[in-house]
Amino acid sequence: MRNSSNWALAASALVAIACAAPHTASAATLTGTVSANGRAVDSAVVSIYVKAPGARKFVTITNVNGAYRFTKVLNGPHVLIVEKDGKRIYQGVTDVQQADAKFDIKL
Repeated sequence: MRNSSNWALAASALVAIACAAPHTASAATLTGTVSANGRAVDSAVVSIYVKAPGARKFVTITNVNGAYRFTKVLNGPHVLIVEKDGKRIYQGVTDVQQADAKFDIKL
């Protein structure tokens, strides 16, 4: 009986530790460039979001080199949209799976 009591006590302790441990999703930095016909697309609006109810949409603007950057992006698939002069010029999905993800868009 003593062994089963020790086992039950150990199992209870493990459950308590597991419940107390914070559950955080991995976050990444997503960078890339937008280009068309081999030239950088400057001042394009790039947005990403996860297809889920209540999900936040993140927006940035490309620089003169066509580069964009998002930080604290959760791992997983994201819809990525690029707009220029009020027109959608790209929409696709990228799957962020590492801390420093890169996704270049060539139009």
